Amino acid sequence: MSGELDSHIATVVSQLRLGKVIPFLGAGANLSDRPAPPFDPWQPPVPPNRSYLPSGAELAGYLTAWHNAPANEDSKELVRVAEWVSLSAGEGSLYDSLRELFDADYPTTALHTLMARLPAVARQQGWVPMQVVVTTNYDDLLERAYRAAGEEFDVLTYLATDGRFIHIPPDGEPRVIERGAANSYLLPQDGRRNLIRPAIIKLHGAVDRVERSRDSFVISEDHYIDFLSRFNAQDLVPAPILAKLAESNFLFLGYSLRDWNVRAMLHRIWESQRHGFKSWAIQHDPGELDQLSWQEKGVRILARPLSEYVSSLNEWIDKMPVPEPAANG
Repeated sequence: MSGELDSHIATVVSQLRLGKVIPFLGAGANLSDRPAPPFDPWQPPVPPNRSYLPSGAELAGYLTAWHNAPANEDSKELVRVAEWVSLSAGEGSLYDSLRELFDADYPTTALHTLMARLPAVARQQGWVPMQVVVTTNYDDLLERAYRAAGEEFDVLTYLATDGRFIHIPPDGEPRVIERGAANSYLLPQDGRRNLIRPAIIKLHGAVDRVERSRDSFVISEDHYIDFLSRFNAQDLVPAPILAKLAESNFLFLGYSLRDWNVRAMLHRIWESQRHGFKSWAIQHDPGELDQLSWQEKGVRILARPLSEYVSSLNEWIDKMPVPEPAANG
């Protein structure tokens, strides 16, 4: 482990102890375990490769092949291809093709397993629980990783159809959080106002493997414009989560800022954060635009493969001594 990475992970772990780190998982999070070339390519048309999820460009290719979209300069731009499909075939057709892709048991990655490991580490080490993970991905890899680890969790998914969040608890019925009622919407907390179980925030919607009618995808240009016009954290996000967003370090995993929609979305999230909390981005081989964009937001970028970062953080955790149990009496 290099000195820079070692120093960074030491800082991250110190903030994890305080419950002050919120991971943000982008599209690159699902690619972290993919083998280096040559490998079995993710090629459209259907049926899709079920060995791993596609990149944004591969998803654009999948939609292009499924719907016979024009092959032109926009063919690798996911938001443009999704816009074409929605306008030409209808949003229902776009949703059908996305459900065909995401309604499957893709293997979880080491990153998802690490996220699901952290609640147990926090309990063992006596840390404040790591309470919130935010993702803009449409799959259910995080949920399946938490279930495999035996962890209960809450899911809050953005509904692209009407601009609200739906809360799916580990038990009980899903509830839509009414716009403007978020500050009074309660999630289970302990006496110190810490959430008693992790919350997964699905910021751009997701496939719902249980109920098809709850599928929700912010994916086309119009979807992103609508999201940005509607999204107001004060109106939509429950107060306990909003407080965590305001008072935590952000750890961006698998994001590139080349796309305007990603930059605009993250800008809205940064509006919720108070000054004084550092953020970090782990991105392999960032381009000049990525570097300038992260720097402009005051985010420290570590140019590392995500798989290396996950391995290093796991290694650090493995070396932590197990606390002695408290003496009775």
